[in-house]
Amino acid sequence: MFINSPDVWNVQLLAKNLGIGKNAAYALVNSKRIHSIKLGRRILIPKSSVLDFLAENEYNYTRNGGLSSVSQKGVMA
Repeated sequence: MFINSPDVWNVQLLAKNLGIGKNAAYALVNSKRIHSIKLGRRILIPKSSVLDFLAENEYNYTRNGGLSSVSQKGVMA
C-alpha cells in the first residue's frame, strides 16, 4: 500500500492519498489520531503512522462506509 509514496507526507498528501478533504486531514493530525511531527510551520507525517492508523481503524473503515465518514467534530469516528 502506498508503495510509490514518499516516506514522509504533508497534510495535502495525506488528504489526497486517503481520499478525504484537507480539513478532515488536519482534524486527524490535530486530534493526534495520526502521529505527526511539527518542524516550524511544517507538519510532517511518517507514512508508517498512516499505515498504523489504517490498520487500527480497519473495522471502522468497513463498518462506517469508508474514511469519508467524519463525525460532527471533524474527527473520524
